[in-house]
Amino acid sequence: MSGYRPGLRARLAAVIFAASATVTFVGAATLYAYQLASLRGEAWAQAAQEVRELRPDLVALLATGDVEAAADLVRRLDAGHTLESLVVRDRAGRALLVYRHGGTPAVEEPPVPVGAGGATWRTIAVRRGEETLGRVSVTVPMAHYERHMEGYRRLAVPMLAGLLALSLLLAVALQRRISAPLLALAAELREIGRRRDFARRVRTALRDEVGDLYAGVNRMLEALEAAHRELASREALQRAVLEHVEEIVYRVRVEGGELLGGEVEFVSPRGAELLGVRPEEFRRDPALWLRRMHPADHARVREATEALARGERSVVRVYRLRDAAGEWRWMEDRVVAERDRAGRIVALTGVARDVTPQRRWAAALERLVSVARELLEHVAEPECLQRTVATAAREIVRADVAAFSLRVDERTCRYAAIDGTDVGLRPGTCFDLEAGGLCGWVAAHGEPVRVADIAGDPRVGADRAAALGLRAALVVPVVDEGRVIGGISLFRREVRPFDESDERLIALLAGITAIALRMQGLVLGLEDHVRERTEELRALNRELEAFAYTVSHDLRAPLRAIDGFSLAVLEDEGERLGPAGREHLRRVRAAAQRMAQLIDDLLALAQVTRGELRSETVDLSALAREVVEGLRHVHPGRRVEVDIRPGAVVRGDPRLLWTLMENLIGNAWKFTRGRDPARIEFGWEETGGERVYYVRDNGAGFDMAYADKLFQPFQRLHTASEFEGTGIGLATVRRVVERHGGRVWAEGAVGAGAVIRFTLGTGRATPRRESAA
Repeated sequence: MSGYRPGLRARLAAVIFAASATVTFVGAATLYAYQLASLRGEAWAQAAQEVRELRPDLVALLATGDVEAAADLVRRLDAGHTLESLVVRDRAGRALLVYRHGGTPAVEEPPVPVGAGGATWRTIAVRRGEETLGRVSVTVPMAHYERHMEGYRRLAVPMLAGLLALSLLLAVALQRRISAPLLALAAELREIGRRRDFARRVRTALRDEVGDLYAGVNRMLEALEAAHRELASREALQRAVLEHVEEIVYRVRVEGGELLGGEVEFVSPRGAELLGVRPEEFRRDPALWLRRMHPADHARVREATEALARGERSVVRVYRLRDAAGEWRWMEDRVVAERDRAGRIVALTGVARDVTPQRRWAAALERLVSVARELLEHVAEPECLQRTVATAAREIVRADVAAFSLRVDERTCRYAAIDGTDVGLRPGTCFDLEAGGLCGWVAAHGEPVRVADIAGDPRVGADRAAALGLRAALVVPVVDEGRVIGGISLFRREVRPFDESDERLIALLAGITAIALRMQGLVLGLEDHVRERTEELRALNRELEAFAYTVSHDLRAPLRAIDGFSLAVLEDEGERLGPAGREHLRRVRAAAQRMAQLIDDLLALAQVTRGELRSETVDLSALAREVVEGLRHVHPGRRVEVDIRPGAVVRGDPRLLWTLMENLIGNAWKFTRGRDPARIEFGWEETGGERVYYVRDNGAGFDMAYADKLFQPFQRLHTASEFEGTGIGLATVRRVVERHGGRVWAEGAVGAGAVIRFTLGTGRATPRRESAA
């Protein structure tokens, strides 16, 4: 029968029977061969004896060749010898006598062929002394022996059959004795495997190799029992993990190279729970996952999955799934490809987790950041700030109604802003905190409260809840320096409780609101203070203007008189005064003129520090060119090389920026006197994202040890005899730059020139916009 495989018993019996039969056949054949050889040996021994008896006649025949001797020999052979044939040959090989039992002697007859008649020839030498006279070839008859062997054969066949039958019986008995414990062991192991009862043990009384086999099986069962316990423990742990873990673990078989929509081999309980289906439904309907996915995400998921076919080992897919409640859940899915030896993908194993809370939390945090900015922008607008808090609170936790309340006194609170559907609450309505309610409880305890259904809460009551039409509630206190100054109340119309993350988000909003309210108080107080200080400054400015006018009028008039009368004396009485008198008057005039210049510079500096700052587009490059043109007109003999980079357009006060460039270019022009040629450069550099303007010259320079004195009023690093001036110019530059929100500094070396650098606000120039042609 095709595919038939005999069992152990049959194979063992066959082996034992084959071995016994082989031994029996070999023994019988050996015995038969031995018996045949013994009979033939006996026959040839008798033939040799007979030849010895005939030796005298043979010697006579071979010595003489006498025919009578041959006849006597034949008669003797016929008389009683058993030889069947005899041939006598001389030394030359000639046949002298050929005899056949019962035949006629014929000297000329050739020898009988060897083996004829069933006999075998033997040749015996005939010697006389040392001389070989000839040879005698004889045969013996085998018929007698053949009859003897035939009888032996008739006896051996039934004996052989009996022996074979006995061997078969012995084989069956032996195989039973040998195979019984092995077959019992096999049956026991099959039963253990069927029941998976690895704690069971096999038993035997044998102490031989089979007993060792039983002991080895028991050791194997002990190892299997330990491994089974460990595996069961791991499976229980894995099952517990998969049942309680929030992630969805799955495995999908891939066939035909299609990576999406394969047969789902496994999905953890969380996946079935999320989608509201049983795990076996995934196996029955592989396309269930794709049908639940948001249509807009199909292309993105397919593109990410196809990266696995291009050789990527794992990918991360982000998509939306519709859950059992019909809401979209954001999933982050990490997929790993399993490949065969040929590199083909055979399965996809993945772990997907619901990242909807994280995304909502991130969106809520972004909204909180924007709310914080809005609150800062409207910190001086109380009503706008309060509306922003209520609106943001409702949007962040997706509530139906939000109410922002502020504490009026220890017993009273006021609804500052209401956002959402109309439930009868009105902004500006006051309520008594001591009357209870959720807001009263929160104000008293300073802790948030969450209620799934306010109809069953004794602090609210069913009547009040029914009147408002609200169910779920969340109230979070607004606390400033340990004192409850207000609260944020949120409500939903259905029993859909707020969770811990909602409470944490509103707590963050309440913290931001507390800071904003504190800032609001500071700002409003500061505004009052600023108004007071502004009035004071205006009064001081008026006094300063009056003082400046007084200085300008009351001091300039005497200085003009001193200068004018000194000039008149010099012109009218100069000859009479002599050289010394004229020099004294010239010094008086110079002092009066320096005093007048100093007064003008002080008035200019005072004008820089007061007055409203206008913001206009100003081209510093154009201002620099105008200043240079004016200086060239005043000093036509000077040879000065000026390099002005065009396009330095900024926002600032045109009057102050003119003063800035006039002082900087004028200083460079003054301190390059004596250089031929003198060089002055105006431009800018980009440093750390900031635009820095500079005026560089190759003039007298200065010692950097005194750089901190350059921008202080009346501080001069050169004498009046070297360079004229009052020491007010760079102090004015500093005031102009600071009023524009910038900074100014100087670098230089004695005799090597100087560079004055400054920034204006952010230091970024507004690019020049050319009109279209």
